[in-house]
Formats: sequence, C-alpha cells, structure tokens
Amino acid sequence: MTLFSGYLHIFTALFVIVNPIGAIPLFISYTRGQSTEERRIAARTAAIAVAVVLVLSIFVGDYLLQLFGIGIPSFRVGGGIL
Repeated sequence: MTLFSGYLHIFTALFVIVNPIGAIPLFISYTRGQSTEERRIAARTAAIAVAVVLVLSIFVGDYLLQLFGIGIPSFRVGGGIL
C-alpha cells in the first residue's frame, strides 16, 4: 500500500465517522436565530471539540478498551451491528 492510499483510507474513514455533510442541516436548524458571528463561533467550538475527541481516542482508546476487557474484533462486531 502506498503512502497516498494509506492516507486516503484514513481520511475516508474519518470523513464517514464525522459525517460533516449530514451535520449541516442539524447545525443550520440549531443555530437558526443566531447571527453570522455567533454561528462562526459555534462552528469553531464544534470543530475543536470533535478534534479533541478524535485525538483523545487515538491515544486513550486502546487503553480504555483494555480496561473494559473489549477486544478489537468485538468492537468491530458491535460497530457493525450499530
């Protein structure tokens, strides 16, 4: 696997998990009465929160799964069921 295809695989997986296109209607409906500046602040706050959660998942995720005794195959089955 080349470096580009590896990054493309990771980006695609993150894009599916975060689902920014599906979140647009929710964001618009939640910020209906807000000004443009308030929407910009809300979007920035949401983006930072998502980035923090994803970065924490990278570093803490394996340890958290081990703490609860969940293996990666079990996690994949559970994610597939959802």
